[in-house]
Amino acid sequence: MPRPCIANSSPGIRRSVPSSPSEPRWVTAETVIAINEYEVAATGEPFIVLDRGKLDGALGRPINLFEYEGVEDVLTLAVALLMAIAKAHAFAQGNKRTAYFAAGVFMRANGFDLQIEDHEGFGALITAAVAGQIEPKDLEEAFASYVYLVGE
Repeated sequence: MPRPCIANSSPGIRRSVPSSPSEPRWVTAETVIAINEYEVAATGEPFIVLDRGKLDGALGRPINLFEYEGVEDVLTLAVALLMAIAKAHAFAQGNKRTAYFAAGVFMRANGFDLQIEDHEGFGALITAAVAGQIEPKDLEEAFASYVYLVGE
């Protein structure tokens, strides 16, 4: 199965208000579902969407931060997306991996790249954040030094 990817014309990215040039490009549920399918296929785990409503709710978290709390920082929104997807448990398997990949897709769609080589180490940080052992802000700080503008 080919790895899901995002291009400027991809139907996997949407803007809730196309006329607003400063609004982030949001990742759709279909894209996140494709990411999960890819991730679990790589490990032979079953691909099962347990609750599409939970996924939709998770995808709304960064949108709400942007629209109602005025959060514009792409990394902050990406971490909010990651945490919401990971905690929603919308899939039978691979929720945290899917959340991590989806956050990277969101970053890329908004002009940034997340270049992390220690995926296992960051996986442990994500697990700790989801379990409430560290704050999302700590996760955001850990990610910050690995964020680059696309093309750098």
